[in-house]
Amino acid sequence: MKNFTKFFLCIYIIVVIALALFLAIAPFYSVAKNILLLLVNRLDFYTSVFCFFIVVVNGIILINILKREKFRLGVSKYTSEGELIISNDAIKSLILKSLKDIKGLKDVKILLKTDKDKLNILIKALVYPDHNIPNLVLEVQRSVKRYLESIAEIPVGEVKVMVDEIASSTKFKVE
Repeated sequence: MKNFTKFFLCIYIIVVIALALFLAIAPFYSVAKNILLLLVNRLDFYTSVFCFFIVVVNGIILINILKREKFRLGVSKYTSEGELIISNDAIKSLILKSLKDIKGLKDVKILLKTDKDKLNILIKALVYPDHNIPNLVLEVQRSVKRYLESIAEIPVGEVKVMVDEIASSTKFKVE
């Protein structure tokens, strides 16, 4: 949700809560009861504005509920000949190819997030023990960014590497 929508939703919730509290206590207090009867019997400008505000906010909320996020299947580029779409699977294959020569990685999982103009990458890595993790991560980040930008000409925003686990070189038997 956008900040604008969140702001109106917050105002709307506050107004609805205040109105609900007012209606809940109206039968018990004669002043509140008189105000409620005055508003119901006399539809003036402020009551119309309030009703219009409620209708508009309900419309905004309904539109945001029904609107779906744009699901991207890859990175789209426009050339002089037309549109070029590189799928997420193709990008993942390119990333795997860029990582195949890096020693210290046993397995990786790749998650992609496309922004308007850049591709952000999260790599969950399973690394072998006895490797310098900060140097390994830096090498992974540089390799992925350099390879994607040179081969696919995809602007890479951020390459996050999360060392998910350290691979054990030996398996122990517990009896």
